[in-house]
Amino acid sequence: MQSVSYWEAWSLWWAGQKVDGMLMWDVPFLWWGRVGMLMQFGGGLIAILDLIGSERLKSAADETREVSGYVRAYLNPKASRATIPRRYEALTRHLVLIGALFTAVTSWLLLDLLRDWYPESISPLGAVAGIALVLGLGYLLTQHAHLPVRALAWIFKLGRPGHPMRWVAFVFVLVGFHFDLLSS
Repeated sequence: MQSVSYWEAWSLWWAGQKVDGMLMWDVPFLWWGRVGMLMQFGGGLIAILDLIGSERLKSAADETREVSGYVRAYLNPKASRATIPRRYEALTRHLVLIGALFTAVTSWLLLDLLRDWYPESISPLGAVAGIALVLGLGYLLTQHAHLPVRALAWIFKLGRPGHPMRWVAFVFVLVGFHFDLLSS
């Protein structure tokens, strides 16, 4: 593959030539386009979270914390399920089912990935370690699912109007569009 500089890529694009089979900074242009699309998605996500607002995000974090407590109570055989309010019973059962399915699918994908990376050396111990990793991440998620949402609420509460996240969203969309356009 031919490697081009940033300015050469733009001059080729402006001349109407495709840059599909070329590299920029040792990365194929296909990946620059994908990075650009992901940046645009991130910028749009930030804009949507800004529209939701910090108070609603904080409320969602509080409710997430409450529901994760009910899921822990549901999974604990020593705890009484009577502590789960009636309005959260079905949601709790569904979240436990979704968590079990997510763990099963993620474990299967992890084992498949390990088999591809280390085809001759995958051992039962490695498989158990991979499943334990997935279960540990699932446990952390049920314990602390509210923390990322609470952090977002705090960030969006800072310095209204024109807080830094709006500028980050603007830069993400602008730079993402730029790379997406260049790779087209």
